[in-house]
Amino acid sequence: MFPIVQLSDIILIIFAHVAITISFIVRSVVNALNSLDQSFEEAAKTLGSTPFSTFVKVVFHK
Repeated sequence: MFPIVQLSDIILIIFAHVAITISFIVRSVVNALNSLDQSFEEAAKTLGSTPFSTFVKVVFHK
């Protein structure tokens, strides 16, 4: 009556959904990052912050 779904089928379905939706997520994140105020990043870099530290502490925590 109901087909038996194996674990490999579920993993394949999850992978397909991730592959389809990743482009929408990337577009949204890029647009959001581009709209942020650049003065905070410039101030952090001026005070000696590394690029990774600037991203984590200034951009990511906004």
